[in-house]
Amino acid sequence: MIAEGTFRLDLFYRIGGVSIRLPSLRERLEDIPLLVDLALKQFADRHGQRAKKVSDAAIVYLQSQRWPGNVRQLMHTVERAAIFGDSDVIEPSDFGIIDLEPGEPLSPTTAAPVDGVPASPVAAAPREHMRLSSAVEQVEEQLIRQAMVKFNGNKKRVAAELGISRSYLYKRLAQFGLGVESET
Repeated sequence: MIAEGTFRLDLFYRIGGVSIRLPSLRERLEDIPLLVDLALKQFADRHGQRAKKVSDAAIVYLQSQRWPGNVRQLMHTVERAAIFGDSDVIEPSDFGIIDLEPGEPLSPTTAAPVDGVPASPVAAAPREHMRLSSAVEQVEEQLIRQAMVKFNGNKKRVAAELGISRSYLYKRLAQFGLGVESET
């Protein structure tokens, strides 16, 4: 705007006196354990429950992620694991698929594909055990993501293909952090 003459240079220097660079979460991996504890404490306080703990393997797994959504994405991911985890200790398998950047396909390099279907990124995480509910969640998310790619985001066709209602699809997309920008 300054180059176009639509914003005064002296005003820019007056309001631009201090610049603060906030590094992304992937540049501050040492903060993840503290943020995870904070998320679990806040969640427990909100719901009047005892705070869950996180295993060391889960912390290592969380530190291996890219976190395109930064702290907010981490907080939501931990909260989701606290809701769906079956024990008082959250393990890597409780996280499911950690959200990817918008439009980013599941990475076939994360784990070997089976029968041409890309493996879930969580497959690379160390697993001590997996509950049936966690496995169902992961499979459902993977099927929805694949159908969204197949039908170029057409939610009506995705719901019909998967045999689910559009309202349920919207609910699941929101839970996956995929959003619902427009109805198609």
